[in-house]
Amino acid sequence: MRNSLELLEDVVDTQALQIIQDDLAAVTDMAVLTVDAGGKPVTRHSKCTDFCRAMRSATQSSRLCESCDYRGGYAAQSMQRPYVYKCHMGIVDMAVPLVVGSKYLGSIMLGQISIPAQDTGKKLDMLSSTSRPDQREHDSMLEEYYRSLPVMSYERIESVARLVTHMSHYITGRVSARNRTYVFGTSAAAADVKLTEEAAQVHEIPRQQVQEEAGQPTDRKQAAGTTGGSLRLKPALEHMHGHFRERLRLADMAQLCWISADYFSRLFRQETGSTFSSYINSLRLEEAKRSLAEGEESVVSIAYSLGFEDSGYFIRTFKKATGETPAVYRLKSRA
Repeated sequence: MRNSLELLEDVVDTQALQIIQDDLAAVTDMAVLTVDAGGKPVTRHSKCTDFCRAMRSATQSSRLCESCDYRGGYAAQSMQRPYVYKCHMGIVDMAVPLVVGSKYLGSIMLGQISIPAQDTGKKLDMLSSTSRPDQREHDSMLEEYYRSLPVMSYERIESVARLVTHMSHYITGRVSARNRTYVFGTSAAAADVKLTEEAAQVHEIPRQQVQEEAGQPTDRKQAAGTTGGSLRLKPALEHMHGHFRERLRLADMAQLCWISADYFSRLFRQETGSTFSSYINSLRLEEAKRSLAEGEESVVSIAYSLGFEDSGYFIRTFKKATGETPAVYRLKSRA
């Protein structure tokens, strides 16, 4: 079976990616590296700082750095958005996931920076390890390297995150368009899970957590109001299922997924077979059916409670979907 490194190299031109990565590092003043699903580099480090070069040159600390890359990328693909965190030495890094459909291929890692004093109140996860940030104080050279790290405001970090997210979507969109087959001799989903589990064993991630993020069955039940399908749409879909009674805007849902409104609209229809507004209405109508069958609220109250501003529009929409008015549906459901 191919390993995860080969999977990413099979579908991404790493030589072209290296050129883009070098230019990105020069423009943003961030170090950049692309890793596979197991946290292994598939490109050379662009603009690696002296501090991180020293850390990665030693065997033990290099393993810790690689583990941080894996954990950062894993968290980013779990949340389906850029993940900003502190590595085991307290340096600010960021992971932007590369996802094709439900496949996590790897991440673009950026950072090796510090943030100014006014941003130190930002709560960033610190990826724990046996190392501590204060260990650098016992090495004068490391401390000097640390003080020379680029300083970047959190606002600018978020701007870079949006830029690189657009880049990642362009890269994975081209991969998806080619409709390549990544794994032979086994189902792609099963192969992805096995590869991810193997990496998780190295980096001490619980197996059940790996299965859940890979969309595989576990002993836990799926949380109510969640959906399967495209990982890229997962933040929006989960929000829609939990907040369909509220007024939902397509632009806001697109922002949750870190993509443009136009792309979100196209991808949403492609993945769900429905338009954004029709999908929301279907969620509301299912809840309306339950309320009509089990509750005592009036039709007007149900309409308003589900976010319909006009009860007449609710009645017309309900009849178009079910062939019956809400009042008739209630009578039949209780007969």
